[in-house]
Amino acid sequence: RPSLDVLLGKKYPHLVNSNLEHGFYFVHRLDFVTSGVLCIALNKRACAKASGAIQKRISRKYYIALVRGHVSKDHLDLTDSIGYCAREAEGNHKMCTVGEVCCTGPRDAHTRLVVLERGVFMSYPATKVLLQLITGRRHQIRVHCSTIGHTIIGDYTYSGRKDTSPSRTFLHSY
Repeated sequence: RPSLDVLLGKKYPHLVNSNLEHGFYFVHRLDFVTSGVLCIALNKRACAKASGAIQKRISRKYYIALVRGHVSKDHLDLTDSIGYCAREAEGNHKMCTVGEVCCTGPRDAHTRLVVLERGVFMSYPATKVLLQLITGRRHQIRVHCSTIGHTIIGDYTYSGRKDTSPSRTFLHSY
């Protein structure tokens, strides 16, 4: 599929900056499997300001997800450090928490989880949650949800390659 920068370039050719590798000033990234809001700055100065606000935690990033099972507590602070999983093949970049033997180079990670609704999805218990990233590590939300036993619906990677339906991950940048 065409990448976001290619699609944006077709829709807004007058905003493409040919001096940039991807044509736009992307302030932050989303995992490939995540849908939703993405911040793109119109110039270098605006990008620096917005990136600085994220790094200094002035701005807040929220996500909505549908996770497997019923999360028992209404509010959780997930603080397991996250690092690379040494068991994964080169280039896969699967992450894991510091409690796992295979975890290399762990860094502090903090996700706040608030239960919005408990219900059923495809005949199985599910919970709709609001997640706030306090830190921003690769796959942080997906790893933290998996660690508490509530993988995000459709997350093939962190469900132990068991979650094959639906075909997309129910994680949305809000």
